[in-house]
Amino acid sequence: NVLKSSVAGSWYPADAGELKAQLDGFLAKAGEVKRNESVIGLIMPHAGYQYSGQTAAYSVKALTPKYRTVVVVGPTHRLPMSNMFSVPQFDSYETPLGKVEFDKEFISSLLKDPLFKDEPGAVTGEHSVQMEVPLLQLVLKDFKLVFIVAGQCSPGTVARAAKTLRSVM
Repeated sequence: NVLKSSVAGSWYPADAGELKAQLDGFLAKAGEVKRNESVIGLIMPHAGYQYSGQTAAYSVKALTPKYRTVVVVGPTHRLPMSNMFSVPQFDSYETPLGKVEFDKEFISSLLKDPLFKDEPGAVTGEHSVQMEVPLLQLVLKDFKLVFIVAGQCSPGTVARAAKTLRSVM
């Protein structure tokens, strides 16, 4: 049960060597960034790497390899979802750089809250969550993944979701 990148070959290279070279270039150009053990979240762009890869590289360089689960939250661009969050249930996510296992225990805990659902189609083709993974693979190497695709949500819904996320972490 593998979710394969739907953006490889369009939003970033489908060839592993070409993708790694592109990302290594972004990371090298970012230079020395002070790694910060207290980072609990990043806000990163999610456009194609030719547009946003360099900025994203600066962000991920601040991370240390201590993170065992990475939660990637991104907006829905294709599927209308009112006051809900979609959390896909797959075994792993595959980019040209390899597979990353999904954190099934974390996902199961989220799905106990009715705000979080496994909405079919919310993650397939949704670049907002998929774009971050190859950079994370290069920097963190060994981690589990959680995708959350956010619908159009009221501030109250966002606050409830944040409370659920805090309880799971």
